[in-house]
Amino acid sequence: MFVDADDELMPDACQKSLECIKESNADVIVLGYCFSHKEIRHNPISIIISEEEKEKLLCDIVSWDTKEYTSLGLNVDAPWGKIFKKNIAEKNNIIYPVGLARSQDAIFCLYFYEYSRKIVFDNRICIYSYNDNMDSVCRSCSETSVRMLPFILGELEKFVEKHRPINKFRRAIGFRVYRGLLEAELRYFFHPKCDVPV
Repeated sequence: MFVDADDELMPDACQKSLECIKESNADVIVLGYCFSHKEIRHNPISIIISEEEKEKLLCDIVSWDTKEYTSLGLNVDAPWGKIFKKNIAEKNNIIYPVGLARSQDAIFCLYFYEYSRKIVFDNRICIYSYNDNMDSVCRSCSETSVRMLPFILGELEKFVEKHRPINKFRRAIGFRVYRGLLEAELRYFFHPKCDVPV
């Protein structure tokens, strides 16, 4: 399990996660999360992802379009709020890409899902408390948003070339370029604390 520095696990999160993964025997189980200990009710689901749904999941992560999963109270492109089978990461050498200061977590998840035979989504329990920190590194005014984009896209290209070299994944990278440029503008050039002349 992973926990970000400014977030928390809910009470009994580890016990509940273990019960879920034992019950499902999944390689990775994506569990529910809430905001600052305030649980938001979603339609309860507990499903095993089919191969077709897995392909869509991967494509959505590549294109950075994960709203559909967020609406279910699930986060799919960061390692928090999940429990992973460690041996899959070890066997397939799945690690965070060295040198990336942004989106490294999404790339980790991409590879983990790719090598997983059984992925389960279960939002019936909330195990993770996400704190929406306005002063977090992700929201700060930083050149990182600009400088990292070519490296993020390079890592996504590597993944697509190796595992999913089909047209819809290439289009997904095109969408990621657009969304990355927009994020760079918002997080740097047009950030309220940025004093760089535009």
